[in-house]
Amino acid sequence: MGCFFWRSWVRAQLNQWQIRNQLLIPPTREAFSQALQEGNFSILHYVGHGDKDGILLEDEGWQSHLLTSVELLRILKGSSRKIHLVFVGACHGEEAGKAFHNAGVPYVIHTKKDSQVSEKAVQIFSQYFYRALFAGSTPQQAYQTAFLKLKQQSKPHLQEQADHFCYLPGPIRTDLPIPGIRGHHLFS
Repeated sequence: MGCFFWRSWVRAQLNQWQIRNQLLIPPTREAFSQALQEGNFSILHYVGHGDKDGILLEDEGWQSHLLTSVELLRILKGSSRKIHLVFVGACHGEEAGKAFHNAGVPYVIHTKKDSQVSEKAVQIFSQYFYRALFAGSTPQQAYQTAFLKLKQQSKPHLQEQADHFCYLPGPIRTDLPIPGIRGHHLFS
């Protein structure tokens, strides 16, 4: 099992938990599509910029390009890759989150379509979410833990951002942890 992560703080935490992870540099549309088609991961964690219509990837010259939710769904539908969990840590991440969910990903965490989130809020939420998940919590329990931890932050602007995160459970039982989560491979 694997996971895909953009940011070094996520990678450092994964290394601490001894979770194999893969970083996509530069995060181009081609590399992202290829990773979705061929990658060895079961958790995808996207931290980057979002748009109400999708997520922003980059080209070799580090210029941003929109990958629409429609394009994302088309890529996912053409893949035989089984992703168990997706975390979309970007402003306006709802449409991308729904694309992953509609493609059959059982558990999706995303931000609301009309919300902007700070990198710090995503960092805190992610930290508590994965800590709980890798300790054996179900994705729903891990989401609730992260939500409450962000709500308990001392800075009001971080507390308010907890309401920007959403959890989409899949059609399977949400009261069970993801099987064999420890030692899995992550893609970012």
